[in-house]
Amino acid sequence: MADVVRGTLLSCMDEATLQYVVYLNSTGLQGADGKPEKFILREIDATHLFVKEDFVSEILEKMDEFSDSNAFTLSTNADGGTVKRRKAT
Repeated sequence: MADVVRGTLLSCMDEATLQYVVYLNSTGLQGADGKPEKFILREIDATHLFVKEDFVSEILEKMDEFSDSNAFTLSTNADGGTVKRRKAT
């Protein structure tokens, strides 16, 4: 008898984003039983993955956290020049 797992197509903006999701998969995300669980069912191409449906919200949350931690803001200093500053976390 075949096992059936519900999945969702996850489209990433670029290959680097997909590689971050692959990294998350290698470390495992917390499953329903509280244990780390892998969630990628199939890598389709350089920007698309088929993932377990139950993990989509957690994957998106982790991607937002990663994106926010790598964001920079531009500020204007006293002489009118711009200065890059790392976003405060």
